[in-house]
Amino acid sequence: MSMPGEDLILRVEKMSRHFGGLKAVDNVSFHVRRGEILGLIGPNGAGKTTCFNVISGVYRPTSGQVFLDGSRIDGLPAHSIAARGVGRTFQIVRPFGGMTVLNNVMVGLGMPRYGSFIKSSPLFNNSKNRGQAMAFLNEVGLEGLADSPASILSLGNLRRLELARALALGPKLLLLDESFSGLSQEEVGRMMGLVRKIQERGFTILLIEHNMRVAMSLCERLVVLDHGGKLAEGTPDEVRSDEKVIEAYLGKGE
Repeated sequence: MSMPGEDLILRVEKMSRHFGGLKAVDNVSFHVRRGEILGLIGPNGAGKTTCFNVISGVYRPTSGQVFLDGSRIDGLPAHSIAARGVGRTFQIVRPFGGMTVLNNVMVGLGMPRYGSFIKSSPLFNNSKNRGQAMAFLNEVGLEGLADSPASILSLGNLRRLELARALALGPKLLLLDESFSGLSQEEVGRMMGLVRKIQERGFTILLIEHNMRVAMSLCERLVVLDHGGKLAEGTPDEVRSDEKVIEAYLGKGE
């Protein structure tokens, strides 16, 4: 539960998502404060992506509630949640490969207004949207590739493009799903700088991350999931020294 006076953008309360007998997420509660970077971490199969899928409307929760800015959003369709201000990247990047990098971002600008790609695509291509989309590409460092087909981008640049597309939704809350996965050490450093810059601009970020160095460095607080349940929550230092967390990641010692 939240403390009085905290400015919370997201509240997840006793959320569960079961698939038959599998409790992918089981009775999980946490909150995200406006302007912070909160990390959702845990071993493989802990329930992190399922958690994201419920928050962003891919799945309805089996039980529990999700609030964005005080309004309940669990069970709404994904495009409605996006229109209310939840932007999301995916672990597996899926750009519109036949489109230019610039047009991929312009589709993002159209989605909140038109609800779907099919509706937005004939309407988004105007000079105002092109200018806005170029500003997002500039922010993520892809302005030089605006007219290139998205299909030729490297993984690092694809992740930047996906970030630009998510920012184009004008999100109150940005969900980053494994945005550092598969990147070289140099690209990880650049992406960390980019995420910090986005936070400094006033965005609130909830991220899933396997790279513990990244999570510990970027996040002010961490929520640790294991086997669908919440194992721990706290600052990076608190989580790092929590014996339950060490055991979940490394297994029981002698």
